[in-house]
Amino acid sequence: MSRLPLFLTFLSLLFLPVCGGAPLAAERGYEPPRVEYRAERLVQRGGRQQAMRVHYVPGKERLDLLGTAAAGNSLILRHDLRQTFVVMPRLGAYGVAPPDVGAELDQILRSLRLTAEGREVVEGVATTRYRVRGRLEGRIWLDSRDIPVRIQGRSEIGGEWQETLIEQRAIEVARQDPSLFEVPPGLGRIDMRDPVWAALVRQVINGR
Repeated sequence: MSRLPLFLTFLSLLFLPVCGGAPLAAERGYEPPRVEYRAERLVQRGGRQQAMRVHYVPGKERLDLLGTAAAGNSLILRHDLRQTFVVMPRLGAYGVAPPDVGAELDQILRSLRLTAEGREVVEGVATTRYRVRGRLEGRIWLDSRDIPVRIQGRSEIGGEWQETLIEQRAIEVARQDPSLFEVPPGLGRIDMRDPVWAALVRQVINGR
């Protein structure tokens, strides 16, 4: 654990699913948002919390971690390429998570089942409230554009269930710069195929 920068403690929280909305209906599976947006996100799991700035387009997501412990680091989630990049500009480096580690995230997303319960205003935003079950048990509030405003319940990462709260504020639907989802030029690549790195990345994503 001493080999990990402090910001990595929080990264397992960042891979919690983001689900799409629909009219009140029967149970359905996971669907990602279909619009581009940016937002401020706060993630709390157990006794830890992490703030971040989110940039999202279908198939891609960038998480800029905020706070001293985050050290200016970012994650670029390329769902379209089945790759996850950990970008550490202050170290002049980036890494690519092993493919099997990324596949574990997809399994979490596919586990979710949503059932619409009703309408509710959250932080001044009109939303539909869904009950969700799978590796997240609780509720998700989605706005009319299928963007999550709040996720609350218990999440399972690495066999451990913990109370979880995710809130998104200052949501702005707008086109995002494509360069945000690419690794910046000039960074050296850390080879995460090494078994030690693979174990550390798996700990980051799955909390184990």
